[in-house]
Amino acid sequence: MLVAALAATAPSGLTFTNEWSARTLAVPGEPQLRRFAHNIVSATTDLSGTMCLFSPNDWAPVLIRESADSGTHKTLDEALKAVEIAERPPVGGEDYLRGIAYWLVAGNHLFVVQHTSIQTKAFEEYFKDLLDAAGITAEAEKFALRAVFNKAVVGGDLNEITAVEVGGILSQGLPEIITTEGKVVEEQETLGRTTSRFERAMDVLKAVFGAPDAERILKEIPKEAELEVEVRFGYKTKRRGVSRAALEDIARSARNLPDGEVTAFGKDGKQIGDDLRLSMPMPFELLREHGALLNLNDARTQLIRVYQRFVEDGKIE
Repeated sequence: MLVAALAATAPSGLTFTNEWSARTLAVPGEPQLRRFAHNIVSATTDLSGTMCLFSPNDWAPVLIRESADSGTHKTLDEALKAVEIAERPPVGGEDYLRGIAYWLVAGNHLFVVQHTSIQTKAFEEYFKDLLDAAGITAEAEKFALRAVFNKAVVGGDLNEITAVEVGGILSQGLPEIITTEGKVVEEQETLGRTTSRFERAMDVLKAVFGAPDAERILKEIPKEAELEVEVRFGYKTKRRGVSRAALEDIARSARNLPDGEVTAFGKDGKQIGDDLRLSMPMPFELLREHGALLNLNDARTQLIRVYQRFVEDGKIE
């Protein structure tokens, strides 16, 4: 479907592959932001590229440093002015990237090196809009990316799942900043796992306690603390061999939540793993030392290796 979309003719008469502006699409709910697929490489076995996020004509914050020290004594006021925070517009013909992610599609599988601003939901939205623009799908049709679970994390057959837990951290405010001996320290306590904001936590509180009590509960939480909110889905039955498809579907429906917020419980009642979704840590080569961009050829090679390993290990077909 993606290959067909890229080969389709855009309104300008060029194909979507040959016109980047035709592949540039608005972000739903964020009209000032744009996404577009770039660096596209089409092979007989796979399709790969990058996903870029930007805001046209957006300014970027910069530090303006004073020229080299002249050696003369400066007043306190002069010293404070040695560095200034300012904003700079993009140079003509440029736009500042807000994020870039790397992806590969092999068969019916999508592999992504995520950016904090470009995660699974971004690909789901972008691919649907691209397929619509190219006439491959209709706007009324649905499109979703289905999360693949790691059987090793589940502990075997997915049918052994007895409960699914969705949750995370709801922060009341910014982490407390404490100044000690001239040093600024961010105080944050975690309980042995990565924490992240659970965007739907307030809705959960309102559904359970009602809006007034939910707001009161949140206000009573100390500013330096975070509220941990978790919702657990499961069911008990005396019938043997009952299908656990509903629990599996609940976990898949949480595919766009941040990493670490979807966990499973096995039949022995113990929590299994940190996150159900299939992933693998891989080393990637930077385009240049201390840079932020990955070498495109290396990124594609590593993603193909992940695909091959998952197939060989029986984690995907």
